[in-house]
Amino acid sequence: MTKIILLILVLPFLTKTQAAIERTVTLKKEAEVWSNNICLDDMIEEAWLKTRCHLEKKKCCGWRVGSNLITQISKEEIQRKAAQMDFTGWSIKVGGNNSIVVKQTGRELTCKDIEDRLVPLLREKLGLGTSQELKLNECRMRIPTYVSFEDQNRWEFKLPEELRNPLEFPIVLKKEFLQNLGFTQVKFALFQEVYVAKKTISPTQLIQKEDFILKKTDVLNSYLSGNMVYGKDVFPEGQQAKQSIFVGTPLSYGLLERNPIVRLGDSVTLILRSHNLRISTRGVVQGSAAVGDMVTVQLSRYNRTFRGKLLDGKLVEVWL
Repeated sequence: MTKIILLILVLPFLTKTQAAIERTVTLKKEAEVWSNNICLDDMIEEAWLKTRCHLEKKKCCGWRVGSNLITQISKEEIQRKAAQMDFTGWSIKVGGNNSIVVKQTGRELTCKDIEDRLVPLLREKLGLGTSQELKLNECRMRIPTYVSFEDQNRWEFKLPEELRNPLEFPIVLKKEFLQNLGFTQVKFALFQEVYVAKKTISPTQLIQKEDFILKKTDVLNSYLSGNMVYGKDVFPEGQQAKQSIFVGTPLSYGLLERNPIVRLGDSVTLILRSHNLRISTRGVVQGSAAVGDMVTVQLSRYNRTFRGKLLDGKLVEVWL
């Protein structure tokens, strides 16, 4: 019991003694930083403190370059702020030069920088026309990304082969293409004037122009999936709904199918052709088909089937 009480009384003294251990760091004469923020590890020589500050960045930062992009900081000011930094087990004494000149040589990339360079690149990659408006809705940097003032065009994007939304990609140096400066994620939209359903269209219902209105809509997901939408210059005549088309849905290729002129069990005229032969007979189709489709026909009198191309007038042509 006595040992426990003694340990409790001595422990605060030991902690204070450990916190009072002093380590001297060397102030450099000058330094360069990428951003407007200045941290203690930017201004000193010692590697151990640089490592410590790298792990606890917020603790080590407390100075700014300012609008002139260059500033001079005295050793006394650095010592004053360093004394307030809690490096458990150590106290920092600043030695070396009496002051340091810090110059900002880079800047942080903004979402406006990303948008200005990314949108033309995506427009070219997607093959967009002048009537299609591509814009960024959201932009998020995984970490702050800095580029040099001296060479503003040295950075570029490394886009994936397959475009998705949201899209994540690294920002890299042009000459050192494998060196990542940072990562960003964007969400973008593609606005185009397209036909949008005014009412719900049921499956197999014939598409009528009066059931749709032209509206500027985000069609990016349809575009990326290859399911192209119908713009104001084209309306799909003579087609029917493959599935339900709900109110507000853009009219796309994948929602439609051609209106079949024959269905399973319908009677058709089968024309068998060769270079010097033409035979006509009656048959029964084995499924629904529109003009131009390939369809299977079973002869009415014989247990034999032929596969041919459906023509106007319920004719099925087979070349022998």
